[in-house]
Amino acid sequence: MRFFCSITCFLLFVVLYADNAPVVVKIGVSDPLCAKSACECITQNAKRAYDGMQKYVHEKSGVDMQFSYYEDAALLGRDINEGKLDGMICKAWTGMLLAGKSGRKFERIADILKPDSDKQLTGVFIVLKDSPIRRLDDINGKVLALGRNNDYEKYYLAFETLKRHNIKIDDKSPQLFSCKEAALAVLEKRADVAVISNYALDFGCIVIIGDPKDFRIVAETDEQIPFTSFFLENKVDTGTSEKLKNALLSISGSNVPADLFSRGWIAPLKWVPPELDKNIKK
Repeated sequence: MRFFCSITCFLLFVVLYADNAPVVVKIGVSDPLCAKSACECITQNAKRAYDGMQKYVHEKSGVDMQFSYYEDAALLGRDINEGKLDGMICKAWTGMLLAGKSGRKFERIADILKPDSDKQLTGVFIVLKDSPIRRLDDINGKVLALGRNNDYEKYYLAFETLKRHNIKIDDKSPQLFSCKEAALAVLEKRADVAVISNYALDFGCIVIIGDPKDFRIVAETDEQIPFTSFFLENKVDTGTSEKLKNALLSISGSNVPADLFSRGWIAPLKWVPPELDKNIKK
């Protein structure tokens, strides 16, 4: 009889513990403004941490987010492909590419605001401060330093903006790897203009090669796109997904942890790039 009671109590404990145990979701972070995942170009200005948000979400929803950090988005993609993660926090376009390549279905459940404004990600056209180039029209025929052809704001949006304004660039315009390299091409006068991400002047990259005051912004891409987003794979059950989403969206105003280096999370901006893979939930 005692044995039976012991077994019954044990099973009851297991059931109660299972009901109250936190739900764990594993999230990969490749956020340019997060101190643990920023590239070396902006580590001194990458102030974001997710510890406060992790604690808040756990208290609000019972969801325990466990983070892994990736400076190299390719390594994040590897772990997404291998199914080691339930979601990711990264640049929106990067997340869409990685999700599409993985063959899995992901939903963009929230976008995080920049620390300084509501404006999201754009490409900015920069020149040296003493350059005669003053506006977008002056770029016509000039040598333009661009990002890689899969850099959305530094390549695709730049070309879309130039096309919309009937501006042609020099055929010798180089494609470069980073904002730092593009700005360096202008500083060394190998290019007249560079297109860099709008956060690069504010939060890093440029300080490594010179003073941000050495440059001027002469134009901006016509379109802005989501900067950093939270993607969750559809394998996460609906109840957990909703709890997590609601907790994230409540992080605004006075509820924003100080270490988040942001003005909070918002519902995903409507953005469907032409190259969007069908595997990503729109």
